[in-house]
Amino acid sequence: MERRRFTGEFKAEAVRQALLPGVSKAQVAQDLGIHSNMLRKWIRLAQGDSHPKLVKATESAVELARENQRSAPVITTKIKAQSKRFLILGKTIR
Repeated sequence: MERRRFTGEFKAEAVRQALLPGVSKAQVAQDLGIHSNMLRKWIRLAQGDSHPKLVKATESAVELARENQRSAPVITTKIKAQSKRFLILGKTIR
């Protein structure tokens, strides 16, 4: 099953409908064929709120990517140095 993708216009319209007075967010989500938690997330993002865990995870991912870029030359050098020796079926071949 392929993951569904929603355009920015679709999300904006869903948020607009959900924020109308007297309208149930769950009902809007059901009418649009999406999960109510997804709609709530879009509303949070549209209002500028962000989930602390999501922000922390994103910051961690960015820092990890930076660390990977810094250590890539070191890892490449180690791999080249070790590539002279191969282990095949328990036997070392030089």
